[in-house]
Amino acid sequence: MVRDNQYDQTVVELVGEGYHDIIILDNIGNKVQQDSSESMSDLLDFGDCHVGRTYQETFTMTNPSSSKVLRFEWLLSGPQLSFSPQVGHLHADCSKVEPIVLNTQTIKCKLSSITFQQPVDQVPDWDDCHRTVKWVDVDKSSQQPTKRK
Repeated sequence: MVRDNQYDQTVVELVGEGYHDIIILDNIGNKVQQDSSESMSDLLDFGDCHVGRTYQETFTMTNPSSSKVLRFEWLLSGPQLSFSPQVGHLHADCSKVEPIVLNTQTIKCKLSSITFQQPVDQVPDWDDCHRTVKWVDVDKSSQQPTKRK
């Protein structure tokens, strides 16, 4: 550093653009052909399929918000496509694995921000599969495999 140098200070202006996803779909583009001109993250490729057979793939839906709870509903336009769950809640910083059955048409998902009357940690996760997952701590010593003769 040189003292009293008129060129010592430089002003740099940084300009950028960003976005924040309301929901993140992960593991959805892993089978797309490398030479495809489509975005790898937006296309789920079932590959070669035979007529009259059911094909299933999965992806993960994640709510990146630290406070917003979302309600999702897959808007289906025909019986050829199914999601499980099709409707549900996605708590903040949580994910759900979504199985999807093959369809050749565009599909839409409706998202709505929701609020609860109780604190969010007292409201169980919900979807239309009518299953509630409860994690229970298990003593690791009781998990030891036993030898069979």
